[in-house]
Amino acid sequence: MARCPACGQPVSERRRGTTDDRRSSQQPDPEDHRRYVRIARFRWAAEAGFFEHELAERLDVPTRILEHSNFDAMGGCWFTWYALCVPEELAEPAQAVLRELIAEHEQDEAEWESEAEPANVFSSPWSPNQEVWDPLEPRTLTSDTAAGARGPWIPILLTLAAGAAVLWGTRALPHRGLQPAAPVDGQEQTTERLWQGLARWPEPWTQLVGDGRGMRQLHIDPIRRRIIVREDADGDGRFEREVTVPAE
Repeated sequence: MARCPACGQPVSERRRGTTDDRRSSQQPDPEDHRRYVRIARFRWAAEAGFFEHELAERLDVPTRILEHSNFDAMGGCWFTWYALCVPEELAEPAQAVLRELIAEHEQDEAEWESEAEPANVFSSPWSPNQEVWDPLEPRTLTSDTAAGARGPWIPILLTLAAGAAVLWGTRALPHRGLQPAAPVDGQEQTTERLWQGLARWPEPWTQLVGDGRGMRQLHIDPIRRRIIVREDADGDGRFEREVTVPAE
C-alpha cells in the first residue's frame, strides 16, 4: 500500500488504466429515499473519510457520514463522533467488507510501527433498528445519549424552550393570552407541568443560520425527556450535526 511522503499514512492507489480523477465513492442521489443505517462509528473525521473512501473503492456502494455531538456533564466537555451509513439493504455486505478493511489497516500500521491508535475505530456491528436515518422521516435520526450528559445544561435548555414556547404563544394566539399556572408543590410537579406544556406546542422550533439558507431546529421530546438540536448548515435538506441532551 502506498504511503504519503509527508506523514507516512497509507493512501489509496489510483486504479491503473483509468483516467477518472474524481472521487470513486458514490455520492447519494437527491432522489434516493432508501433507508440508511449506521454500520460503524469513528472518533475522527479523517478516519471516517478514509474508510468511507476505501469502502466505496472495494464495494462500490453509496455512503453518508453523519456527525454526532453530545455533552458530557460529568467530564465538562463535548465529544463528537462520526457515523458511516449505507443503504439498509447493503448494510450486511458493507459491514463485512469494512471489517476486512479495518483489519488490513491495523496490520499495515503494525508492520510500519506507526503511533496510530487502532482503538479509535469502533467497528462493532449495530442492529439496523438501533439507529436508522430515513431522508423522508428526519425524526428517525437519533444519536446515542451519554448517561452523564446532564447537569447545568438541562435548566438552561428547558428555560430556552419554555421561553420560545411563551414567545410563540404570545405571537400566534394574542387573543387568548397566557393564563398563569396554578401554584404547585415540589420540583417534580413543576418539571412535569413544564414538559406537559412544551408537548402542546408545535415543534420543532426553527431558526435560520448563516446567510439564511441553513436551518437549525430545536426538538422537544417529552416522552423520552430529552432535547435535540439539529443543524443543516448549507441548506441541502440534510442535517449534518445533531446534539442530544437528556433531561433525566
